[in-house]
Amino acid sequence: MSEELPDAAGGGFDVVCVPIGDYQWHPSLDADTEAAHVADLFTALGGRAQRWAIPDGQPRTRTVVDGRLLTWAQPGRPRSSVLFWVGHGQANPDGAWLASHETPVVMEAGGVLPEHLAGFITAEWRRRAGDDDAWTIVVIEACGAERFVNLLQSVLLRGVQPPRRFVVIGVGADDGAGNLGEFRQALDAALATYHDGDDTIGLVDLLDQVEDRLLTGTVHRIKPHRLTRLLRPRLLETSMAASMSTYAELRDVAATLSPDERAHFLPKAQGADHLEYGDPPWYFVGRDAERRAIAAWLHVRRTGLLIVTGPPGSGKSALLGHVLVHASRQLRELLVRTGRLAPLSAGEFPDDLRFDAAIHLAGMDTGQAVRGVAAAAGLGEPPAGGTVSRDVEWLLSALSSRGRPLLILADALDEAHDPAPLAGAVLRRLAAVHGVRVVLGTRATATSPGRAAVDLLEALGAQDAAVLTVERDPAAIHEYVRLRLHAARAADLLAADDAAIDAFAAAVQQQGQEFLYARLAVHEAIQNPALLRWDDA
Repeated sequence: MSEELPDAAGGGFDVVCVPIGDYQWHPSLDADTEAAHVADLFTALGGRAQRWAIPDGQPRTRTVVDGRLLTWAQPGRPRSSVLFWVGHGQANPDGAWLASHETPVVMEAGGVLPEHLAGFITAEWRRRAGDDDAWTIVVIEACGAERFVNLLQSVLLRGVQPPRRFVVIGVGADDGAGNLGEFRQALDAALATYHDGDDTIGLVDLLDQVEDRLLTGTVHRIKPHRLTRLLRPRLLETSMAASMSTYAELRDVAATLSPDERAHFLPKAQGADHLEYGDPPWYFVGRDAERRAIAAWLHVRRTGLLIVTGPPGSGKSALLGHVLVHASRQLRELLVRTGRLAPLSAGEFPDDLRFDAAIHLAGMDTGQAVRGVAAAAGLGEPPAGGTVSRDVEWLLSALSSRGRPLLILADALDEAHDPAPLAGAVLRRLAAVHGVRVVLGTRATATSPGRAAVDLLEALGAQDAAVLTVERDPAAIHEYVRLRLHAARAADLLAADDAAIDAFAAAVQQQGQEFLYARLAVHEAIQNPALLRWDDA
């Protein structure tokens, strides 16, 4: 299951899955995979997927399931949530039931009744009743789920205070028809109807679209009008002037990237941040020598750490994003074909290059970093109940016995929650595991209020690692400023002739500052074109 995510805009919401795939008396189902897919769709809308903290292989018996439901129904604080139950069920004219691991073939003799689940839903409502914005959606996907939720709704409405801002969805016909995955497919198709510019989605509208796409099942609502709008991060963080076909293709490629790749590495590679104009929106220039050095290291090393460092604003993140783009064959070929990226010499990067994980470490603690690497390596979650130190040892041991190479790209170590322990206890030791390579971007030191500066290169063991220092590139800064201002002029955001633009670019170049200064100077020039008369200032 996915790791817990930080709050999104609008408060976020919990995603609690109850997948039951292994049974004593019923055929197995791939319920865990289905639940993970559904959780991913909701986490893309600001959800926080909550891990089921039970040992691997432990049967999900009635007692274990009730523990999961109780945790959902009595959170530490009121909040919105989605509860997704997927597994076997039955329905007939006398009733409907859901199955846990030990439920017999004839579920009347021991299945989960609607009344039983209603008790947890009522308790959850009492916990959030005082929060006027908190809502709950319960989804049941199982054979007989349509009748199950009809009976469940009836039980809830008979209560003295039925839950409000509440939706229950049953997916699966009473006659046993229906296939696992119908809810996920309906939700995915509904989300696909929104455009990349739709930064929020009305929850009621989304549910209506899901209901329209369900072949079997039903949707019940109790006082849904107070349901909020959900955050929907864009796949492409920057605006792009391009043909619809090119934009659609780039959006499809971006959808295959991880959230950190889309939100951090790709915009950095563009050199465009959050611009509102421009074609082409790709302003990365220079760094040829540094790119070739990274490529050469990737050719020859099968284990180890490559540290990319340099002064603040020097373009470390942009360089790493540039490397990531070249490591994604589909993205690279699209950008070369559309003139947004210059082709490189054949063989510069290894043909089989692929980053298994691209992680933006800013704000991340050690435990989050460990879980991110473990997920990328296909190791699942650390054992329940362990400390961060034990999780680190588990990760290192699992990677040592994994038997397959792992290539990690990480950036902004200096902006992590606690960079020194993350450097020494995790990243340095990860890179010492046979078959593990880490390409890492960081400043040489990290500072935080009330703490002494930390030498991150020393913590990383730079004396035993490869270190690439990103130096100032005056020629690239000049070209970057010139490209940006020409694009602004083409978008009618700036009135200036070629001579004024070239003079401004040269003046910025001569300031002796880094790329960050050049980017800020461009923004200032667009807001105040008088700055382009540099000699008059």
